[in-house]
Amino acid sequence: MKRLFLMLISIMFVSLTFAQGGDKLINCKWYNTSGTNKIQFKKENNGTYTARVIWLSEPNNKEGKPRLDIKNPDKSKRTNKLVGTPIVWGLKYEDGKWVDGTLYSPTKGITAKGSVTINDKGELVLKGTKFGISQTETFVRQNL
Repeated sequence: MKRLFLMLISIMFVSLTFAQGGDKLINCKWYNTSGTNKIQFKKENNGTYTARVIWLSEPNNKEGKPRLDIKNPDKSKRTNKLVGTPIVWGLKYEDGKWVDGTLYSPTKGITAKGSVTINDKGELVLKGTKFGISQTETFVRQNL
């Protein structure tokens, strides 16, 4: 009985550690590999993750005005500034993976089902799939 109790406690400890590890990996700032934008993930009250654009290398257009989400399929959002635009939402951390999220590409105006992984190099890889076609974008952790 004592062994069973210790085993259950161990399993609960490992599970909690693993879940916290997910938060530690994703709750930071990430640059895309071309260095043109930076995103930050946030854990929402419902346990899902959201990522927003927090920085652009060229935040203003040729007229000196903030870049807007002009390709958004929702016409009412085309006047929204790109900085602050959510690009990931509804992402869940399950079994060591971030899954079942929605990804949005402001450069293409497309939303897709998506997931997030951390590769062997420690890079964040967003993978979106729509109509059976997948695309990935890689981000590197910001040095603090």
